Amino acid sequence: MKMAPVTGIDIPAGTSVSLQPGGYHLMLIKLKSQIKAGDTIPLTLLIEDRDHKRTSVEVRATARPLNAAGGMGAMPRQ
Repeated sequence: MKMAPVTGIDIPAGTSVSLQPGGYHLMLIKLKSQIKAGDTIPLTLLIEDRDHKRTSVEVRATARPLNAAGGMGAMPRQ
């Protein structure tokens, strides 16, 4: 498996995309403090339509442990 950053995800009208381990997901870096399983994390998603109009969407995500059901588990040290 190889991860690479993307600058955006195209979502055609009438469709959806799931953010989940093993597929598209959000990776939080340069955090000021450790996030624990169960913590609620406020996030701001920037949505851009076909006319390049941008809208901010506020969401709240609940942190899950790396080994949670459906997760990928801890990544090995390299």
